[in-house]
Amino acid sequence: MDPESEPTKNIEAELIAERELLREVINEQAKLLEARGAVLERVAELGDSVGDVTSALRMEIRTVESELEPFLETIPEAARELIRRALEDSQKHVSEVRGLAKALHELTR
Repeated sequence: MDPESEPTKNIEAELIAERELLREVINEQAKLLEARGAVLERVAELGDSVGDVTSALRMEIRTVESELEPFLETIPEAARELIRRALEDSQKHVSEVRGLAKALHELTR
């Protein structure tokens, strides 16, 4: 047996093993990227859904405000202020949630 051919065979075997390992790493990275893409797509969908719900909620709050306005003058001042404060806080919270939905959507771009 040629003494020089044995080291060459070892090197070739090592290269083949490293190539196979590299293929496995690349395949795993591809799977991770695919999973990440699916997660980002779902986050975008959720962000859109939250945005839609907050838009509907904002319109409903405005409807309640306009419907209550004629009756506010007929109730005690403390109750009137409590209702107004609750409606204002609700609008602020809806705006905050809308901002969060936009931030979720920005993550997916």
